[in-house]
Amino acid sequence: ERAAHQTFFFLSRSDRMADSVAKSRQAEEEYLAARASEWIEGLTNQRLPSQDLAKLLRNGRLLKRVSLVIESGDTSGALSRAALTEERKGFQSVSDVNSFLECCRALGLPDHQLFNASDVTSAGGDLVSVCRTVRSLALRCEERGIEAPVFETEKQKERARRRGMSTSATSGMVTAVRKKLGLEGGEEEGTRSGGAVVVVACASLAAVAALFALSRRPRTYVVRKGDTLSRVVRRNRGVTLQGLAEKNNLENPNLILADQKLKL
Repeated sequence: ERAAHQTFFFLSRSDRMADSVAKSRQAEEEYLAARASEWIEGLTNQRLPSQDLAKLLRNGRLLKRVSLVIESGDTSGALSRAALTEERKGFQSVSDVNSFLECCRALGLPDHQLFNASDVTSAGGDLVSVCRTVRSLALRCEERGIEAPVFETEKQKERARRRGMSTSATSGMVTAVRKKLGLEGGEEEGTRSGGAVVVVACASLAAVAALFALSRRPRTYVVRKGDTLSRVVRRNRGVTLQGLAEKNNLENPNLILADQKLKL
């Protein structure tokens, strides 16, 4: 009887853990889908229908358009609702999805940060993996100076972390930094070989940042017609997309208005 009770307790606890994981995954999917939809809208200059993002991506046309805008900068030729939701032959949708993935690879995204084509084209795909790839792409565009919207602000990321969501999109970058600093061994080994480097680097960066801040007066920028946040950043040295969005409390960094004053 005692053994049966322990087994029942174990199974109940396992069920609760599985339910918790499922809820966390669902919350992450909803959050990332909202951010990815806003980012795609800002990049392509096109409003998406208020529909499940997975369905809008399934036929591959929207992802192909994302890759074309990144490569050419041309946002003309918006897709109609019918084009976004049309069912296409498997090879056609896969071909367009692969064009998007090749664009990601051309920008240097490693394969472990890319989703599989089936995650998009199949009804039971993995929207979380797709959105994580879009987030990684957005970060890479920012690193390369490609005009693109901000995927998420620091406030949004903090709220996501509080809800227990994944930060796997940045794990590859963290690993790369650790390797450069000689921290790719165990924790103890990393502390011996790279600890001093980290301390010196952090101290140097802090000193430079402090001097830079003291040497500059607060500035403002008046948004012009047709401006995007990326364009404002390019016109003002020392300004970053993320910093600009945070300093001005922009809930949607992809929406700025003409004559709006931004703190630099």
